[in-house]
Amino acid sequence: MAVGSVNEALFLASLPEGFTFTVTALETDTHDNWRGFFDRRSDSVPYDVAAGQEIAEARMTTSRVLDSGVGPTCKLRFKIAGTIGGKTVEKKGNFTFTTSDWPLVGRPDQLILNSSLDGMDSVAVIQDVRLMTTPDPFSCAFVLKGEELGLIISREKNLTNEVVSTVVGGILTVHGKAISWVFGKII
Repeated sequence: MAVGSVNEALFLASLPEGFTFTVTALETDTHDNWRGFFDRRSDSVPYDVAAGQEIAEARMTTSRVLDSGVGPTCKLRFKIAGTIGGKTVEKKGNFTFTTSDWPLVGRPDQLILNSSLDGMDSVAVIQDVRLMTTPDPFSCAFVLKGEELGLIISREKNLTNEVVSTVVGGILTVHGKAISWVFGKII
């Protein structure tokens, strides 16, 4: 019987026009008595995700009452492809779901979403895990700024166009929600 478990959803808020987002692999690092897995979509990889849809839900759990320490990791690999200035571009990346250490009884204090995209620095968003509730879902958005592709990650499920526009403009104040972003040349 699992004493603690954490489920975490990731949504795709936006994609540049003419781009596609494809989940290419769902991987889990399960060790000892720890289990990590993804929702029902695990059987249908690869699959495309449109803006506004859930990308996947990672689930991390212990299988024994007295498990503690480093829990499982769930990694989602993806590619984003499209055309910029007549050139076809494709970038590969991943989202890694992990947690802080798990206590002897209960769930971890923090849930961490790390992301990396070819040729760009990795970014992470951390959120607290509250007792007896499912953590807020993460959301990501891909945006173009000239010849740069931006990846924005937030704890805000509905990453609005206003927030995306503000990040692209370089100024950000969003009611205390954790938001991370990175831009990199793609041509």
